[in-house]
Amino acid sequence: MQYVKQITGISFKLLILLMAFSISAIAEEQTPEPVLSLAQQAMKAELENQASKAKTKLNKKRLSEIYLFYEENEFLPVWTTSDGISQKANSVIDILSRAEEHALDPADYAIAALQNTPKAGDDAIRAAYEVRFSMSLVAFAQHLNAGRVNPKTVTRENVIYPEAISALKILQQTKSTGNVVAYLRLLAPHTPRYERLRLAMAAYKNLAASGGWETLEAG
Repeated sequence: MQYVKQITGISFKLLILLMAFSISAIAEEQTPEPVLSLAQQAMKAELENQASKAKTKLNKKRLSEIYLFYEENEFLPVWTTSDGISQKANSVIDILSRAEEHALDPADYAIAALQNTPKAGDDAIRAAYEVRFSMSLVAFAQHLNAGRVNPKTVTRENVIYPEAISALKILQQTKSTGNVVAYLRLLAPHTPRYERLRLAMAAYKNLAASGGWETLEAG
């Protein structure tokens, strides 16, 4: 009789546990998705739209990581404010406008579009600016970090395999850093050879701006 009571007691405890797990599972299934604001919906839609239009493998990868970044931030704007763009975003635009200091072309980073900052009140325009800004920032940072040209496309004899920092990491660190200028500077090569090339390029640009080489008469 005592044995039967023990079995009954164990069965009752198991029944209670099963009921608890069932209630928990039902509660999880019934937990509603968080309601996104109009601004968040616009951001999510713009990210999905740009991802669907991406044509190159590189841009698809960048946009997938940019999506993860905004998902981490609940699809809230990061670089724009209610009346324009943040101070950090202004600093990034200034750096992009001087991309030639690293033999890069500012036009490759949509500098003209970024300088046309969004006005308040239009969530779709603000979202489009956010995604464009993030793409430009990522492209510049990756070019600065690993080069713009794949060495193997120049000649197959090149055995250099530069691995650029990920888009997600670039955006996370740019968002968290207190000094975006210093952070982006750290991504560039730090070798005497690179610095000599950079200084030589600046010297030749100054020479060209001042009229270039003196023309010698024929003969």
